[in-house]
Amino acid sequence: MSVMLFLQIYLNASLLDWWGGSAFGARKMIGSLFIFAFGFAYLFDDWGKDRKKILFLYCAIFIAIIWNYLLLISSPRGFLPLNEHISLRQLYQAPIELLK
Repeated sequence: MSVMLFLQIYLNASLLDWWGGSAFGARKMIGSLFIFAFGFAYLFDDWGKDRKKILFLYCAIFIAIIWNYLLLISSPRGFLPLNEHISLRQLYQAPIELLK
């Protein structure tokens, strides 16, 4: 499974428009979603017995969902250009600028 994941990452990274053009998110990696689903299932099964760990996991997932939503709406509002390269600073600064 990990060989196929790394092969897909390599193939998508070698493309000229590895980011998917004007699409939002890693749409070219959707074929690897089942690998991440197995990982999340293992994590929930392993941490499911400890309430503090499962609460931490739920909070981390909630924060990731909110951050992804802020990135999604910062693109059409002009804080994050989709058709050009951006720096990591721009990527992390766009949702914060949106909230100001």
